[in-house]
Amino acid sequence: MPYFRNSKILTAPQLAVTFLVPMKVSIRLLPICLFIFSPLLHAEIPSFDAYFPGGPASIVDMQIGGVDPCILSATTLHCWGENENGNAPILITGYKNARVLAKGGADTCVLDDVGLWCYGAHAKDVPYLINPRLLAAGVGHVCAVDDVGVKCWGSDRRNQLKVPLGIKNVKEISSAFARTCVIDDEGLKCWGEEIKIPPNIKNPSHLSLGANDT
Repeated sequence: MPYFRNSKILTAPQLAVTFLVPMKVSIRLLPICLFIFSPLLHAEIPSFDAYFPGGPASIVDMQIGGVDPCILSATTLHCWGENENGNAPILITGYKNARVLAKGGADTCVLDDVGLWCYGAHAKDVPYLINPRLLAAGVGHVCAVDDVGVKCWGSDRRNQLKVPLGIKNVKEISSAFARTCVIDDEGLKCWGEEIKIPPNIKNPSHLSLGANDT
């Protein structure tokens, strides 16, 4: 059943702990990446004719969390793979200008003009958000940036939800495994599983987290 606050949320009952290798793929490389990675993920390449009539050019984002890839257009989310905990819905349509996708090991979230839609283990845990604009997902947690700041939900076994104080004007956010990092007005800030930030990083402009690297 959907849950409405200022966001729209669909829920699933199970929790799956899976290894996360988050990935954002250039839309121009999408067909090549699908061909390469689908055999590794025990998945079939989706039919663009069936799910995305506009072809690869209509895709706004693609991410892989655990063993489930997801592709997002402005109106449609298509995932394939194991879908062990309901976080990889085969097909959902009707989004209004969907533009942000966060795919983690146990959760998938989509942001459109209506609000936030989440699927998977922690959909019921989504906090109240005011105009969310950025999303990131790790193995068992999700974080969002809204008008108030950064809010995280899900597993807190490795302090993934312990957002540090003093974060201002977040420009980018990225999560992987049990950690999250942001770039704000003061630079790079991270929390969760221990991350040592090199002291020589100055004025960072882009951020990407892997399972063991930043």
